[in-house]
Amino acid sequence: MKIILFALLVFETQIININAAQSDVVVIVNKNFNYEVNSSFLSKIFLGREKEIPQGPIVQLLDLSEGDHIRDELYEKLVDKNPSEMKSHWSYLMFTGKGLPPKVVSSEDEMKRMVAESQNAIGYISSSKVDSSVKVLLQLK
Repeated sequence: MKIILFALLVFETQIININAAQSDVVVIVNKNFNYEVNSSFLSKIFLGREKEIPQGPIVQLLDLSEGDHIRDELYEKLVDKNPSEMKSHWSYLMFTGKGLPPKVVSSEDEMKRMVAESQNAIGYISSSKVDSSVKVLLQLK
């Protein structure tokens, strides 16, 4: 009986690891986006500290709603902030007049559609949702 329980535990762990590997978060842009942007600069964009690409356009930052696990994962991995820290961050920027939070979209599918339709939009989705309509700028593992 103990061997069966151990085998089930190992099997579940493998499934969890496979699912975790498939759900990496990727930062996406329109497929025609032709600017070089590193992770440090993307961090500044997602914190509202930069609003335009050097030698390029002003970006339209898109965000998933609060409580979305993909959103939480993006901010933890990209800017090292948890959901409450991000809420405080955007509240501070709004209160001081230094910035407005990103446009919130309802789902990853809507995020991908809006990025695909806009030359200036930057968003993020699960890597499993990527297709030829968007370009991946950064994969967060």
